[in-house]
Order: sequence, then C-alpha cells, then structure tokens
Amino acid sequence: MISEHSLILQTSNLLKVLAGKLESSRQVPEGFWKELGIVLDDFEAKLHHAKEEMVLFPKLKELHLQGDGELVEEFVKEHAEAKLLSRKIQEGSNEERLNALRQDSDLMLRHVRRENSFFSQAQTVLSDSEKQELFEGFQELEKKAFGSLGVLKGFSERVKALSEKASAL
Repeated sequence: MISEHSLILQTSNLLKVLAGKLESSRQVPEGFWKELGIVLDDFEAKLHHAKEEMVLFPKLKELHLQGDGELVEEFVKEHAEAKLLSRKIQEGSNEERLNALRQDSDLMLRHVRRENSFFSQAQTVLSDSEKQELFEGFQELEKKAFGSLGVLKGFSERVKALSEKASAL
C-alpha cells in the first residue's frame, strides 16, 4: 500500500500543478481531463480504495486496534469525497475544477499521512500469514478489476506522463 500511497502523492503534486495552470488562466485541453480521470477513477478508486475497503479494512477491524473503527469509517468517507472531487475535476467548469483540484490535492496529502500512520501501527500486530493473506487478497482484487497483475507500473507511467504534459502547458 505504501508504494500506492507514493503514487497518490505524485498525483497530488500533479493536481497542484494543474491548479496553478488554471489560476494563471492557462487552457488545459479537455482530453487531458479524461486522461487524468483514468488515474483518478481506475487507479485511485477501482484499485487502491477497493483494496483498502474490501481487503485491508475488514482485516484491520478484526485486529481491534485502538480507534480503528472510527478511523476506518473516516477513511471510507474520504474515499467517497475523493470520488466526488474526481467527478468535478473531470466534468466541471474551470472554476469548479480549480476548487476540486485544490481540495483533492489537500485531501490526498492528509489522507495518505493518516493512513500511513495507522497502517504502521497495524504492521506491528499482523502476523506473517495475515500479511500474506492480505497480499493475496490485493492480487485477487487487482486481477478481477483489470484482468492481470502489475497494473501499478502502468498507472505510475501515466502519472509521470501527465505530470510532464501539465508542466508543458
């Protein structure tokens, strides 16, 4: 999950760059928003959030970590908020996009920091067999959602390419 969080932080930086472009009245081609939507919808929601909500969070709830129920509920609410912001980024006016870019970028940073802290705590109580079970669950979900494993590399390359395009606008 940490490598995926790293990619989310890169995406957050991309959103900041795009917000800066819109603030300076630069035009962002409509096709760019569609490409960004693939990252936000497929990587963030269909892969990353799904892994957390369908595999990781249920397992962590079983461990009864201090405050886990409330934190997990907050994380799930933040996932739903990110999905709404993604819609605005992809389909809104430039003003709506600008606000959504700022909000989503901030949300990503805050969210990843909180999850990393929580996951670090969980790592200390998970057995090796539980970690393996989670890993297998993640792989199964990825295979169901995308038909194969190893899609993270493709998303990473897409974020890099989008970042380069955004810088050139």
